[in-house]
Amino acid sequence: MVDSIETFYKDKISMLKDRIETERFERKIAKQAQSEALGRMKHELNHQKRAEIQKYLAVLKQED
Repeated sequence: MVDSIETFYKDKISMLKDRIETERFERKIAKQAQSEALGRMKHELNHQKRAEIQKYLAVLKQED
């Protein structure tokens, strides 16, 4: 009886450890994905800003 209760709780603890490890892994993956997406957005925004500056410079050169 005691052995079966002990086994039951060991199994529950093992399942909990596995779940915690899975959640940690999923959070790590989500954080990496978010970081990559932010990097792409930053790169795109910088590209757009540079294109806009080039456009304004071209307009200024035409006016001179």
